[in-house]
Amino acid sequence: MPNIRQPGPHSVIVQAIPDELDPINGFDIRTYCFDVTCDEFSYIEPCDTLDGSTGFESSSGEIVAAFDNLNALDPFPIHRIDHSFKNPGAGNVPYRLAIYKDDGNGRPGTALYISDELSTPAGNSSVQDASHEVNTLVEIAPLSRFYVGYVQSTSANIHVSYQDEAPVRSNTFFFSNSFTSNDWTDFSDSSKNYRIDISPRTSSGSSSLVKFDKS
Repeated sequence: MPNIRQPGPHSVIVQAIPDELDPINGFDIRTYCFDVTCDEFSYIEPCDTLDGSTGFESSSGEIVAAFDNLNALDPFPIHRIDHSFKNPGAGNVPYRLAIYKDDGNGRPGTALYISDELSTPAGNSSVQDASHEVNTLVEIAPLSRFYVGYVQSTSANIHVSYQDEAPVRSNTFFFSNSFTSNDWTDFSDSSKNYRIDISPRTSSGSSSLVKFDKS
C-alpha cells in the first residue's frame, strides 16, 4: 500500500491524442474525480450524481462489491459501512449488510459479518444516505480481497443507489438471486452496467487507499 501524502479530493483529466482525422475539441477531454482517503473504500465518483437504484423484485438476493486491502503489513479493520438508497416507494423495507471473505476464486466466500435486520429510509425518490456501525469488529488481513454488500431478505425491492458505468468493470460487482445461495453472477456478465454505492470504513487511521478505477 502506498503512503498517502495528500489525502483529499483529486481529479484525472484524460485527453485523446489528436491526429489529422480527429482534431482536439471539447469532446476529446474527460475529467474523472476520486477521493484519496486513509479510512475508507468506495467506487462512487464524487463529481457524479447517483443515477438510479436497483434490487430484486420477486425474490430475496444479495448485491456486493469487491475490495482489496493492498497493505502488505496492516489489516483493514471495518468499523462502519456507509451506503445509500434511492427509493421511490414507501421505504421501511428490511435488509441486512454483509462482509465476506474471498473464496479463493474471485467470488464471495465465508461470511465474516451479517448485520441484524435493518430498514430502508422512508422513500421520497431522492438519494438517502445511511450508515451502519459494525457491532463486531471485522479485520481484513493484509493483501486480502473482501466483499461488502446488501442482503435483500424479502421480495420487496430495497432500491440500492448506483452510478452508471458502461461497460461495467469485471470481477468487482456481483449479485446472487437468493439470500442463502452461493451462486454469484458478475455484473459484467449481465445487463447491470452500474457500480453500487457502499463504503466500508475504519476509524482506526489504518493506512488504506481508496480503490477507484473507472475503466
